[in-house]
Amino acid sequence: MARETDLEGGGKPDDPVDPVKFKAMEARLRELERENDFLKKVSAFFAKEQR
Repeated sequence: MARETDLEGGGKPDDPVDPVKFKAMEARLRELERENDFLKKVSAFFAKEQR
């Protein structure tokens, strides 16, 4: 079972950040944001077409 600090993304404040992992996570975040924007536009388009 996860501890509360794990659920909050917490950890010890002095834990080092892996720069490679951080860059990969940033790239994935940007990719997901682009996908979400695309899906919002597509759903708006189809909602408009249904009327």
